[in-house]
Amino acid sequence: MGSDSGDGRRLETVRNAFEIVESLKRREGARLTDLATEFDVSDGTMHAYLNTLRADGLVYKADGEYRLSLEWFTLGTELRERMPVYRHGKGPADDLARRTGDLVYLAVEQRGRVYYLYPTRGDDAPEPATSVGTVRPLHAVSAGKVLLAAMPDGKRESVLENLTFEPVTEKTIVDREEFREELDRITDQGYALNDEEEFLGSRTVATSIAHPDRGVAGAICASGPKTRFDDDYIDDLLPALKETANRIEINLQRS
Repeated sequence: MGSDSGDGRRLETVRNAFEIVESLKRREGARLTDLATEFDVSDGTMHAYLNTLRADGLVYKADGEYRLSLEWFTLGTELRERMPVYRHGKGPADDLARRTGDLVYLAVEQRGRVYYLYPTRGDDAPEPATSVGTVRPLHAVSAGKVLLAAMPDGKRESVLENLTFEPVTEKTIVDREEFREELDRITDQGYALNDEEEFLGSRTVATSIAHPDRGVAGAICASGPKTRFDDDYIDDLLPALKETANRIEINLQRS
């Protein structure tokens, strides 16, 4: 077996297996020969990988194609249930969505990316463009920006060094120094704004959620069309957003 000591050693077979899983996710299913061609291996080698994944319940075969199984859904659901910000935040997030009529999200940072754990929709909100499990680059979304701003200096600098600052829309901040200035503003004001940086025509405001033992637990965001989320509306919304974050923090302290 390989070591998980952080010394850089890796098992290529494990890496290959996960690349096959990623391919199946993109393709929504594939035939053995197509996968073998994609990865430049023999049919026999690919068959061995797929049989191993099938034996562990991670892949199934139907109509001659291999597909990801719902075991991944089970794993993701169990993982989300173990996250304190989800367990103790979904009730307050639902309340905020009902009170404001907006889209509200809970999100966390991991491996330099934002993962959306829980969307909840108020009566005045459009259909959410971001679903459970959606992954976004930190620099392009309000949750990512506010989570970065709340990190200890050392961790923040480490994450920033690895960001590629690829544009998501024409409004995305792609200059590293401009982004540092944005983080300074977020630290001063206590919230982050995504002004069409993820989706054109949409704005999202976020604030961080502190954990009593682990620093930052996550972020709570409210999102809507730019025509609704003008500066005046956001100013009116911020007290409710911060109050909801505080409720979640109290829940975390009592858990």
